[in-house]
Amino acid sequence: VTAEAITMYQRAIEIRPSAMAYSNLGTAYSRAERYTDAIGAYRKALETDDSDWLAWGNLAYVLSYEHGMAEEALETFEVAIQLAEESREANPRDPWAHSDLALYYAKTNKPKLALQRVRAALSLSPEGGEIHAAAAETYEALGERDKAVELAQKAVELGFPQQQFQRNRELSDLLTDPR
Repeated sequence: VTAEAITMYQRAIEIRPSAMAYSNLGTAYSRAERYTDAIGAYRKALETDDSDWLAWGNLAYVLSYEHGMAEEALETFEVAIQLAEESREANPRDPWAHSDLALYYAKTNKPKLALQRVRAALSLSPEGGEIHAAAAETYEALGERDKAVELAQKAVELGFPQQQFQRNRELSDLLTDPR
């Protein structure tokens, strides 16, 4: 499926290059663990539109996976944070802005801010499986395994596909927990 997605996004870019197509290609490469290709695709997306906090955040994640790129990853997370905070201020009821900010703050070792944002995301989307899955990832990144397990279980109860947890590199340790 990932190989098909890569081919599909490559064709879309040939027909009409866009930030969204490059960003989607980056995500497909990342899922295929082709991180160098993912970095290139996300950078092309940001050359086209540098205002998308999600593309910055996705680039930061992939940079954090590559040896020797930790500093650039942190800098990139900071750009994602700035843009997502601007979006959150403009639309404070958007659970996705809160959720993504929680993850970015967790990845940049800002636990207090991460917890504020994750709680806001959960209160804005109490029945959102994806929000609960992202909250599990946030708590796992903060080293709060019990809360991460609880939220992962809730995400599945709310219809979040369990196999999506398996595709998330950030949750590989959590998935080894027998709970």
